[in-house]
Amino acid sequence: MKKLLGIVVLGLLLLSTSANAAKVKVKEKGSNYIIIKEKRPNNTGFNPKHDPNWAIPLQQAVNEVNNYCSSKGLYGFYILARLSPTVGSHTAMDFRAAKNALWQDGRDRLFRYFCANNTDQAFSYFESDNSEKSRIKIYSGKMNAFNGWLTASSDIKQYYVKTTSPVYAKKIEEEKKKKEAKKQRNAEEKRKKKEEKRRIAEEKRKKEEEKRRIAEEKRKKEEEKQKVAEKQKEKKKKKPKIETSSEIDSSLLTIGSGSGFYINNQGYALTNNHVISICKQTIAIIEGKEILFRVLATDITNDVAVLKTDYKSRDFVKISEEGAKLGENIMAVGYPLTGKLSDSVKITKGIVSSLSGINNNIGQIQIDAALQPGNSGGPVLNEDGELVGIASAGLDKLLMAKEDSYIPENVNFAVASPIVVNILKSQKVKYTKPSFFSGSYSSTELAEYGNKSTIQLFCRNTLVAYKKLKSDNKYSTVLLDLE
Repeated sequence: MKKLLGIVVLGLLLLSTSANAAKVKVKEKGSNYIIIKEKRPNNTGFNPKHDPNWAIPLQQAVNEVNNYCSSKGLYGFYILARLSPTVGSHTAMDFRAAKNALWQDGRDRLFRYFCANNTDQAFSYFESDNSEKSRIKIYSGKMNAFNGWLTASSDIKQYYVKTTSPVYAKKIEEEKKKKEAKKQRNAEEKRKKKEEKRRIAEEKRKKEEEKRRIAEEKRKKEEEKQKVAEKQKEKKKKKPKIETSSEIDSSLLTIGSGSGFYINNQGYALTNNHVISICKQTIAIIEGKEILFRVLATDITNDVAVLKTDYKSRDFVKISEEGAKLGENIMAVGYPLTGKLSDSVKITKGIVSSLSGINNNIGQIQIDAALQPGNSGGPVLNEDGELVGIASAGLDKLLMAKEDSYIPENVNFAVASPIVVNILKSQKVKYTKPSFFSGSYSSTELAEYGNKSTIQLFCRNTLVAYKKLKSDNKYSTVLLDLE
C-alpha cells in the first residue's frame, strides 16, 4: 500500500472551540505516539458528511499532545488523508458516502497523534505501524466489510502531515521564509551571473569588433601602402634613368631649384645670382642626362649670373636692348614650386606695371604676372618673344602684412633687359637681338617658344650647408623642403 501522493505542512488548522465539544480522554501512550478519544462536533457516526470540523482536533486534545511530545523533546503531529473520488463498492458505506472528504488517522473517535522531530519522521511512524489502529492506512490483503479500514491504495488520493505544535509551525514558517529568501538570493545571483555573463559576452563582442576594425584599418593601410608602392614602382619604371657625367659630384644633394634660359647656341645661359650663389654645382637634366652648368660671371647688385655648359641648345631667347614698354603684355616662364607641382614648365601672363623697381631702381621692372619660388631666373618675354627681364623677386607678403598691415597682390619684379645686355657685353658673351622683320607670337606660340629655351636648374650642395642655409630666410625662394 506504500502510496504517498504528498506530504504538506499547512501549519495549525483552526482548532474547534465549540461549546459542544465533549471530554478529551487519553486512551494510550507509546514511545512515539498518543491515542486520544475525542467527541467532535460532528456526531453523525457512520456516513460522515463533508464537514471540515471532522478533521480538526479539539483544543484539549492538542494541549495533551503538545504536553506529552514536548516532554520527550519532540513535536506533535497527526495524519490526514483525502479519500479518492473513485472509492467503490468494495469499501464500507461511510467511505463511499464521504468521497473526497478529509479523514484523520484513528478509529471509532480514537485519534492517533505522533511525537517526532519532523513531518517525514511522523509519516514514517504512520507507515510502519501494521496494527489496525487506523481507518485511513492501507492494510493490504485484509478483508474489508464494515471493519472500517482500506485495502486498496487507490482509495487514498493524498496524505497530509499536520502539526499540533505552534513552535514547530513557526519553525517551518521560518524555514519556509529562509528557503524563499534563499531562492530569491539564488535567483538574484543567477540573474547577476547571467547579467555578468551577458556583460562579458558584450565586452568580448566589442573587443572582437574593435579587433576586426583595427584589422580592417590595418588591411586598408596595407592596401593603400601597397598601392602607393606600386604607383612609385610604376613611376620609377616610367621615369627614364638619368645619365650622370663624371664631372658631377654624386655626393652632393639637391638642396634647391630655380629657372634659367639659353641666350645663344653656344651653351650660354642666364639666371639669377641668388639661384646659384649657394650651390657647389648647378645642373640641369636635358634629354635624360645631367648637364653641369659652370658659373662664368655674376652681378650681385643686379642679381644676374652668366652660365656656360657644354650642351649647345638650338633654342634660345632673343634679348631686347631697348627694354620693356610700360603696359605691354608679358609672359613669365619658369619651374615654380618643385616637388609640389608637376615637373613641366609653367606659364603666367601679365603686364609691365612699372619701368622701375623697389626704391625707384631702374635696373628692375615691375610686373603683375604671378611668380612663385622656383620662378627665379626664368625669362620674362613680350609678345614678340623678346626678353624684357629676368624674373627675380616679389614683395614679401608676410613681412608687408606685419609692417604695413596689408598684403600686396601681383607685385613682382624682374631684372631689366638693358642691364642684362650691359653685363653680357662686359663679359664679351654673344647674344641674339630681335630682327627688324620679327613679328608677334600668339599666346600658345609664345608659350612653346619659352618652353623650349627655358631650363630647370638644380642647386647641389652638402647637407651641412643646407641646414645652415635653411635658417636664413634670404634663400627661402630657392631652397627645397628636405626635412
